[in-house]
Amino acid sequence: MDKSKTRVMTKKTKRVVFDIETEPFSQGFLDAKTVADKTNEAPKMRIACVYEEKVDKYHYFDPTQAEALIKILSESEEVISFNGKEFDVLVLKKHYGLDHNNIPAKGTHVDIHEIMTDIT
Repeated sequence: MDKSKTRVMTKKTKRVVFDIETEPFSQGFLDAKTVADKTNEAPKMRIACVYEEKVDKYHYFDPTQAEALIKILSESEEVISFNGKEFDVLVLKKHYGLDHNNIPAKGTHVDIHEIMTDIT
């Protein structure tokens, strides 16, 4: 058998990329020094977008659909965000019923902002 023509099927990771856009920041949020204070002052979501790699599809969520957004993020194997750990997760906790910090519930959260901050 010609190995160059053999295709190996591999399981695709359930990977998503997400971002949340919010209402303007309050002065209280801008002045907050602790995670608890930032969470308390976190603005409400206006819209969120998730790209789901496995199905090559974008999903958009308004605030009334936050439960579905949390479900996708929690059930993913890998989540990629930009400042998601220090901001987007706080928004979901404050206003939309997220009761833990782990997005995804079991898996990896790659925060590009965190990586860039570590490098610089």
